[in-house]
Amino acid sequence: MNPFHTHAPAKPLPATPAQKPAPVGRPSEPFESILLVGLPAEMSGFFQLALGKRYTCRCADTLRLALQLIDIHAPQLVFLAADALSSPEAAQLCAQATPVVVLGESAVPIPGSRVRLLPPFSLQQILQVTDALARRVSASLQEYRIDGWQLDFAAHTARKEDLCCELTPQESAALLCLARRDGRPASNGELSAAIWGPDHLGDDAALRRFMGHLRRKFGSAVVHTCPGQGYALGRRI
Repeated sequence: MNPFHTHAPAKPLPATPAQKPAPVGRPSEPFESILLVGLPAEMSGFFQLALGKRYTCRCADTLRLALQLIDIHAPQLVFLAADALSSPEAAQLCAQATPVVVLGESAVPIPGSRVRLLPPFSLQQILQVTDALARRVSASLQEYRIDGWQLDFAAHTARKEDLCCELTPQESAALLCLARRDGRPASNGELSAAIWGPDHLGDDAALRRFMGHLRRKFGSAVVHTCPGQGYALGRRI
């Protein structure tokens, strides 16, 4: 009897390449990436079958690797096997701003306010949980306040006192990419993919010019360079 209500492949499916970003500002805007932590191969394949057409899925066998991937890729959602809660790094992972969905039962309490999903679960249930969290995160980013600026990704505007600036789609995409990282740096590759699409060939010079334009427009307190890491937003108000 299949506990997952579907015929999952025996091996994980390959991660789907990142899709071209949808227009920013939609309340139901999907996550760019999801991290699967400590899941057996069959379950990883099941989740990638459910989510791979809409999200970029990455896998980590250990929590230590998961923490490294969170720093590098800043996934917007983590699915965590309940068995991994006994690991010393579990509290550190759950302390991240990234929403965590714990899969299965465990005698170990879940640190913080997290979602628990118990098997058997269907493809539809996984999509429902993922989309619900996507809407929650997207809604929290509709208005982002920093250094006196109010960034409205839904209206594509930025306001500061009596000044109102329109945001181009590329400016919105870059700022939203940074906002999702909650102060952590975004790499040049991630920003280039957000601004010009996943098929864009890396051009650090073009990105430097573009980010320099954003700094001149909003100030270095809003957008700043992190040497060797990329770019980040200043502290959110």
